[in-house]
Order: sequence, then structure tokens, then C-alpha cells
Amino acid sequence: MENEQGLGLPKIGINLVPVHVGSLGAAAQTAEELGFESVWLGEHVITPLSDVSAAYPGKAVNFEPGSPLVEPLIALSHIAAATSTIRLGTSIVCLPLRDPLLTAREISTLDHLSGGRIELGAGLGWMREEYEAMGRDWRTRGSRLEEFVTVITGLLAGEPFQFSGKHFEIPPMLFGPTPLQSPHPPIHLGGQGPKALARCAALADGWIGGAKSADTVHEIVDELLALRRSAGLPTDDFDISVIVLHPPTVTELRNMRARGVRRVIVTPWQGNDGPPFPGITGDLAPLNALADELGL
Repeated sequence: MENEQGLGLPKIGINLVPVHVGSLGAAAQTAEELGFESVWLGEHVITPLSDVSAAYPGKAVNFEPGSPLVEPLIALSHIAAATSTIRLGTSIVCLPLRDPLLTAREISTLDHLSGGRIELGAGLGWMREEYEAMGRDWRTRGSRLEEFVTVITGLLAGEPFQFSGKHFEIPPMLFGPTPLQSPHPPIHLGGQGPKALARCAALADGWIGGAKSADTVHEIVDELLALRRSAGLPTDDFDISVIVLHPPTVTELRNMRARGVRRVIVTPWQGNDGPPFPGITGDLAPLNALADELGL
């Protein structure tokens, strides 16, 4: 899983959340031309007018009221048309807020429009206000996510499927078009608690999330692989993707790769106190600077 340069680096993705909607296509084209492996967009359904930072002490809130957030699957469709080889990921979509049939249709469509380049990063989200606004039960988000993954993987498998669960009732149906990626586009689940890691190990093709250091990543990797082995599931093709909110050094990247990380999703754009808020920059120079630093 080394990159093409053979430098012992993980695959390098780019977090496009800070990029203005009008510059997303150009940013993805530049990332592809420079040799980055993937581009990623996250999801928030709402940005409350209340003081979110005060409501969630210790949480790094990366938006402000009215931040110009995009719907990631629609935005990635635009990026798919502007590029040809770079992989297209969500980091993350909050599946428990969504409808599984419509989401499966969106994923299948985008997989075909992109030529099979989609990576689905998904999770619970962390903001209760989004669940309230969407009429979803915050207390059952974990079980809803588990059923959701079961439903979309079943729908996308190309075989007759039905499902009866606590949250979803899917009548017998055959769903098409079958995605180009078999049996479905890769699904990466987030979360770092015991329940989240167990869910990821059992249901997903990989893990996606943030980490403070290579050492903390190592603990997550070890736990996930142990859970996979205990369940009799393969570990060789289980992806670990880490999101970092800064431009890492080559040494940091090598340390993460040595600890089992296969992809690092980098945020090249920086403000005074970290990455800028979503959708506010069209400056592509940080992409070129990062490529030069990494020798791409």
C-alpha cells in the first residue's frame, strides 16, 4: 500500500471541506494532476444559530452559523465530471439522518457516473441538534446505523433483497444498477469508542476518523484488527484512513504508515487557529506546496 514514489508513505487524500463550492472542480483537478490519491467532503445538515462550542465543550467545532456547507454526494458528482482517476470520498456522511433507499440510489448513481471511484465514509455524527431537526431519535442512532449499513449493502449486492428491522422495513426488491465496485463501494465507519470500533470491525471495509498522534492510531488499528480476527474476518484488505486538520510532515506520515494507516486525509489550508471554516477558500497554492513537500 505504499504510494507510487515508494517513499513508505500512506495514500494521501485531500480534505476539500474548506474549498468554496465554485472552486471544488478546479481543486479536485489540481489534486489529481499533482498525484494525490483521493478527495473528501464531509456533511452537516444544519449549522445552529446557538453557541455550539458552549453546548459541546472540548469539541472542535469547524463551522459557524451559515457556513456554506455542500451536500457531499451531489458535490462529488460535480467533481466526478471534472476528473477521471482520483477517488472520491465522504468524510463523513451521517447515515442515521438519511433514508437508506434514497441513499443507496445516490451511491449507485455516483459510482456509475464516476467510473467506480466512490469511497463511503460514514458515521453517527456528534450534534444532537441535527437529529432533532431531522426528526430522528438521538438515542437509537447506533442501532439505526447498523441497520442502515446492512440495508445498503444488501440493496447494492445485485440480488433480490428484503429487510425487517427495528428501524427499517424494506419489501422484497431487486435494486439496480449494480455498482461497478463489487460487491459495493468501500464503506468506512468512524468512531473511537468500544461500540463504534466493534461495529466498524463487523460491518465495514475500513475505519475513518481523526487521531491526535501515530501512537493513538496504533491503539485503534490494533483493536480493530483484533476484533476482525476474533470474528474470523480478513484483515489484509481492511483500510485505516486518518483525517488530519493540518499539513503533516513526511516523518509524521511515515510513522502513521508504519503503524498500519493506509490513507491520510490532509487539510492543506490553514487559518490562524487551524483549518478555515467550510467553503471559504479558492486558493489552490497549498495543494502545490503539499505536493512539493511530499515529493509527489
